[in-house]
Amino acid sequence: MRRAPHLLATTLGATGLVLFGCHILAGYAGLHIGDAGGAGGAGGSGGEGGLFNPDNTCHEPSDCPADDEPCTLGSCLAGACLTELVPKGDACVAGSAEVCDGDGACVATGGLRPNGASCGAPGQCFSGHCTDGVCCDAGCLGPCVACNAAGSEGSCRPHALDSNPEVEAGGCPAPGRCDGSGACASGTFRHALLLGGAGDAALVAVAVAPDGSSYLAGDYTGALAAGGDNPTSQGGHDVFLARLDAAGALVWSRSYGGAGEQHVAAIGAGAEGVYLFGHFAGQIDFGSGALVSAGGDDLYLAAIDPGGTERWSQRYGDGADQHAAALGLGPDGAALWIAGSFAGSLDLGAGALVQTGVEDAFLAKLATTGALAWARRFGGAGSARALAVAVSEAGRSVVGGTFDGSIDFDDALPGGIVTTMGGVDFFAARFDPYGNAFGSGWPLVVGDPDDQCPAAPGGCHLALAVRSAGAYEEILFAGGFQGMLPLGTEEPALASAGGSDVFVAKLFENGHPLWRRALGGAGHESALAVGLDATGNAFVAGRHAGTLDLGGGKALAGHGGDDAFVAKLSTTGDAVWARNYGDGAAQRGTAVAVGPEGEVCLGGSYAGTVDLGGTSYPSAGGDDGFVVALDP
Repeated sequence: MRRAPHLLATTLGATGLVLFGCHILAGYAGLHIGDAGGAGGAGGSGGEGGLFNPDNTCHEPSDCPADDEPCTLGSCLAGACLTELVPKGDACVAGSAEVCDGDGACVATGGLRPNGASCGAPGQCFSGHCTDGVCCDAGCLGPCVACNAAGSEGSCRPHALDSNPEVEAGGCPAPGRCDGSGACASGTFRHALLLGGAGDAALVAVAVAPDGSSYLAGDYTGALAAGGDNPTSQGGHDVFLARLDAAGALVWSRSYGGAGEQHVAAIGAGAEGVYLFGHFAGQIDFGSGALVSAGGDDLYLAAIDPGGTERWSQRYGDGADQHAAALGLGPDGAALWIAGSFAGSLDLGAGALVQTGVEDAFLAKLATTGALAWARRFGGAGSARALAVAVSEAGRSVVGGTFDGSIDFDDALPGGIVTTMGGVDFFAARFDPYGNAFGSGWPLVVGDPDDQCPAAPGGCHLALAVRSAGAYEEILFAGGFQGMLPLGTEEPALASAGGSDVFVAKLFENGHPLWRRALGGAGHESALAVGLDATGNAFVAGRHAGTLDLGGGKALAGHGGDDAFVAKLSTTGDAVWARNYGDGAAQRGTAVAVGPEGEVCLGGSYAGTVDLGGTSYPSAGGDDGFVVALDP
């Protein structure tokens, strides 16, 4: 029986490695796990043909009459009837000694074997292709296609979703999965984790330790399904922390709270355990006694060992409000950086930093014992807020945030007062390991005469990541903006399509953009977290309402309300793939973790229902937390 010609995808996916908290989610008691696949790509046609009935529309091949030639048949493509050619080497008719020549004619085999017959070399096959031990209709290139599938011998077919039969012969790179369409998986769903209860829960941060274990942290109210502990908040929001080992089992989970409100802003994981940075009102106890706020919101920084026991914890603040934003851990795990904003005075261990405006930004480096190395204040007459920090392999740090009016970088940059272009602008500054302003082209001021910060839901957001590229460094700079956003002086400003849009830029170490993108639509969109893989691909996570235009003809359609999204951009800033999760309620992606080989985890919160890998998960109460793991 002749086989109909088929489309064959042979595109190879990017490399990937299963690691840390993404794929380790199985075994986390009280959480839901699921597996499903995503869609793959398309390849080239198996033959040529001509339109033989242009007025005849069709819905399936049976609607199209075949001609009288045994090596052609009718086919339906995009609603039109076409004549398709049977692949070279297929039998003309069942039981025939003749084969099709690929051009529509029946010919003798000349002693060569037809498609589907066993072979040991291409020269034995009429088609000229010997693949997987059978004569094949094509070269059948790529680890996710085969020519010897039962019932389809002699025809290249994609391997099944999640399989990788050719791994010993150089199949898909780790995690070794096919996407079901002939390509290695890329952006396809692997696993999902849900946590929540009758109250609200949000996953805020994910971090991976050197041993492959992962830490998850967030905020919750009411009761939380978290392992076997199922803690209940002590009043307002409490903080939760969980550790999973590299095999996927829950090691422990902890809840930290007290009277008042407690929130986590960021975490970092090293060989000595995990570091939590956040702010609180009232008190918070990490195991060795309560920290008590001096009034308003104070900062906390806590070190928890791999066994879940407090190593130390510290409080910073006075009667005014201090807010945590970001934490970066040095590559050797010997130091950490914290950033945020404060009013009043803030003593981090070497004397008070004193507010000069409405609120000031700060950046500090500490040893992993909690001892302060240095601290810097940035401010002016208006408001200055540090929102993000990233640390390079060389221990150089980049801090970014927002300000209005002017901002004085204090003793880090003597005389370094920069002024807004108008309204609220973004800033970024770069420092050496000793807290000195570093590199030409810094600090950056990004803005125009109008406010850059979105006025609509969520307000200002900024995210940073740093990658060493040989002797140089690349900085990923992303957030949300409205109106016009100048980035670099050589090109026109980015323009939002409506509401607020995502902006993403990869900067050279002198602050000059290597590339920049505006991603958006008519609704409100913002980037909330970013990451870089080892080769310089960028991952951007956040929220979008309506259609999110990724450029290059790629877009994500919204489900109503805000959706959580994650997108992979190439080393040149082009969209590789993107995924979103949501329904008519509100969802947002707030954390992203990237492995050395590109494996990505998106974490965030959702109300309503999210579809993760083909399974719908309704929230248990208000907002619930989630993590979804995707192939690179």
